[in-house]
Amino acid sequence: MRNFVLMALLILYFSQSIKINALEFPPELLWWINEVKKINKNVSINDFKFSNKETIKIGVDDYYQKSLIYPVFMRWNYSGNFIAYYNYHNATLYRQNSGKYIVGDFDDGGFLFIADKNKHIIFLDHFGISEGLNSIHWLTDSVLVGVGTGIYSSERVDLYIIFYKINLIDNIVEKSIYVYENALKNENRFQLKLDWFKQRPDYFEND
Repeated sequence: MRNFVLMALLILYFSQSIKINALEFPPELLWWINEVKKINKNVSINDFKFSNKETIKIGVDDYYQKSLIYPVFMRWNYSGNFIAYYNYHNATLYRQNSGKYIVGDFDDGGFLFIADKNKHIIFLDHFGISEGLNSIHWLTDSVLVGVGTGIYSSERVDLYIIFYKINLIDNIVEKSIYVYENALKNENRFQLKLDWFKQRPDYFEND
């Protein structure tokens, strides 16, 4: 019994101390790391540290079911049975004379939605005014990866990598957060194009 308890404690310790393997990070999101490196060359995927894990029951109030407004914000998984959608603080798209769009009307809360193939939302994650995602991408059919920032003062901007694992057997989403603390100063953040739509001059106009 004593050996069993010791082994369980060791497994728990190493599971909480694990770092992200670069092979488990979508190559489609490497541009985000490379953008940060323009200011802080020390940032590396493998230096993100495990922060915490949450288990969230699947199920969303009907109030949110009409929130998937803009197809350009939708990210389908590989089998086409799940949609990920990040609402940039209830942002609105404005079409310009050029035919491109600008993103405006931000408020104080961003939402990540996961919906089924019928666009029925089954999960949401809410981000406040100081935190939010810059981009999302499916790692597998059931694992979504989000990258983003947390702004806590003019001198401290943390970076986040968040894994969302959908488990339909237990009807839950497992959320695992990894953090790189003090990666940037807030003033430096404005020099970077961290939001994915700022990397798409073919579709969006940006300042």
